[in-house]
Amino acid sequence: IRELGKAFNAMASKVESMILSGKELTAQISHELRSPLARIQLAVELMKDKQRRGVVDQPNLHLDDIQDDVEELDRLIGRILELSKLDIGENSSYSESIFPDQQIEMVIKRFKPVLNSKSIRFTSQLTADSEIRGNREAFTTAISNLLDNACKFTPENGSISITSESRNQALTINVSNTCPQLTTDDLPRIFDPFFRTDSENKNGAGLGLAITKKIIEKHQGTVKATNTVDGLSIQIIIPI
Repeated sequence: IRELGKAFNAMASKVESMILSGKELTAQISHELRSPLARIQLAVELMKDKQRRGVVDQPNLHLDDIQDDVEELDRLIGRILELSKLDIGENSSYSESIFPDQQIEMVIKRFKPVLNSKSIRFTSQLTADSEIRGNREAFTTAISNLLDNACKFTPENGSISITSESRNQALTINVSNTCPQLTTDDLPRIFDPFFRTDSENKNGAGLGLAITKKIIEKHQGTVKATNTVDGLSIQIIIPI
């Protein structure tokens, strides 16, 4: 009975933690959705006010602002749905044959314009030459999120590097970029949904790395972040 009581208490604590986490995530989602909605409402009120006063000065400016906020909402909702689908395992087949270096090369090509626009020095050393099982589209999304995050936080004339290798029956991918170092507390939290190191930072919704973590875990892998001399390094390890 004593052992059963201990097990029940442990289970109750875990359920309570999950409920609290769910409530916190709901609150974060509500906050993220309210910001663009509030801006849309303000723009509409300004247009109505100008219409009542007979002022027709540049109405397209407000319409452009509304369109930008609607697009931001659409992207945010899409990201939330993507994260939810990963949680419940919807439409997820992880039995495809994937050659990681090929997928990484494809993602790098997509980001060439962004890298050039910020004069970022980019280097890659892809030597994995291995095959893993998983979801090709999801894996590509995970790598895209890492490079997108690196591009956002790397200053102009900074540097980004990506490497891959096969060792001990595991695929290891490292993405490093120059940026301010994170605190010990912030390092593991950058994979939490909606987490931002700076509350004023508007670079995305804080969902990219959370989605990446879910995807890598679906591939039976791990992901972690560490500070480097020049900035940040994110390492992915997936069984071959």
